[in-house]
Amino acid sequence: DVESGRTFLQSAPTTVSSGVKAVFSGHYHRNAGGRHGGLDMVVSSAIGCQLGDDTHGVRVVAVTADTVVHRYHSLEQLRARGMDEDLRKLLKT
Repeated sequence: DVESGRTFLQSAPTTVSSGVKAVFSGHYHRNAGGRHGGLDMVVSSAIGCQLGDDTHGVRVVAVTADTVVHRYHSLEQLRARGMDEDLRKLLKT
């Protein structure tokens, strides 16, 4: 709801100063997100019923000491060629 969104945005500076780089959530039935005060908000689509134009899939997230890399992969892409190579390398470390 709008009030909880406002509360989240008000807490963004404290969250960022604590070292948080991104917040992930899901089950919105489409991919969405934004950036506020240095904090990425990433919303991933559901794997089942889609309400937007996004295809069925999953978000792969790789977190290292230096970076957070994430990408949404369709199930078709994963079946055909797997994850992107850069993500695969990050996940091996």
